[in-house]
Amino acid sequence: MKQAFCTIITSDYYPYALALAKILGRFGKYQFYVYVTDCGPEKFNPGNISDGMICLFNEDLLQDETGKKIYAKYAAEFMDGFRWSMKPVLMRYILAGGHAGEVLFCDCDLYFYSDRS
Repeated sequence: MKQAFCTIITSDYYPYALALAKILGRFGKYQFYVYVTDCGPEKFNPGNISDGMICLFNEDLLQDETGKKIYAKYAAEFMDGFRWSMKPVLMRYILAGGHAGEVLFCDCDLYFYSDRS
């Protein structure tokens, strides 16, 4: 079963997501989905992408009816609320799309020291 990790960021937090991707890479090969909420792919130029890292944008996740409703409710006035509310939409995108059989959401300020529990 393929495993994946994911996080949600604004573009200014990309260095944190990149650091998390590099830490995860120490423990195996994983897909790492990074949902960037404040710009599209035409404006997002990370310059550096880690192996297994896949960037997603609103155009990817707002195809979902739940995502559209969350965007309509929060995006204009409470962007933090929008990002927080999109976690299950992101995880469903990964699972339902067959991208992975298991997915774990991680805030991008985490650091893993070991893969043992």
